[in-house]
Amino acid sequence: MLPGLALGILCCTLIGFVVGNLAGNESQVSLVNNLLFLPMFFASEMFYRLDGAPAWVRAVSRVLPVQHLVAALRSAAVGDGAGMLPALAALVAWAGVALGLAVATFRWDPDGPAVTLPRPGRARAMAGG
Repeated sequence: MLPGLALGILCCTLIGFVVGNLAGNESQVSLVNNLLFLPMFFASEMFYRLDGAPAWVRAVSRVLPVQHLVAALRSAAVGDGAGMLPALAALVAWAGVALGLAVATFRWDPDGPAVTLPRPGRARAMAGG
């Protein structure tokens, strides 16, 4: 249960970093987090089963990190360690993507651009060439 919980927390934290990096101020962070996470919670099976939901809701829920967190915790609760592995792999993939986006959007200057791409000439100058 602990690996699933740790990966779920890591994944949601990294997504929060991306939102924080892209937002202009604290109120925007709160607004975007609510707009992002609340539908994610309700589209997963965190609160209720999706058996009666439309097919498109079930399809969307299969790619959300919260659904994989719920699946991992559910498998751990019934003692199915092997059943946790696909959900853990999906959480690792989500965490990797979110980490990449968090690093790409990080900036020291809050007024600077959210995403900076390296300039080709600058890379050669830094390499000494």
